[in-house]
Amino acid sequence: MEGINLKFKGWSGIVVLVLIGGFLIFRYFTMFSTLKEDAKKELKLFLAGEYTSDIVKDISPEDVDTMSYEYAEELTQKVLSTQKIEFKSIRARGHSDEVIVEVVFTIDGNPPPDGRDKRYYLMKYNPLTGWRVIREVSSLRFYLKLF
Repeated sequence: MEGINLKFKGWSGIVVLVLIGGFLIFRYFTMFSTLKEDAKKELKLFLAGEYTSDIVKDISPEDVDTMSYEYAEELTQKVLSTQKIEFKSIRARGHSDEVIVEVVFTIDGNPPPDGRDKRYYLMKYNPLTGWRVIREVSSLRFYLKLF
């Protein structure tokens, strides 16, 4: 059994290359999509959970029993401030059920504590569970998303 062997020479080769290149450029620029509100809510919850866990990760159950009221109030305010995430910009690339999202955000009007205010996330949609944030990805994956 022999495979398909295509040979393009001269003008036909140039035309094929131009068509393939045009298709890839078209796909690159048409992969931008708008993110739905329920996906934005899920992304906010994910970011808030990430920063909240950074605040409370070193607190043991014994510490809770012995901490002062002022310290507990301070921790509570820090946790509440992580819930005030505001998106400055959101761009999504991909199809309706799997997108890579570029998000620029602030927490309570300030840059995030780690200074990383621009992030990229892979999100997937399932009809039963809705939108989910799968993981953080690199910016390269966002810009190379074609299919």
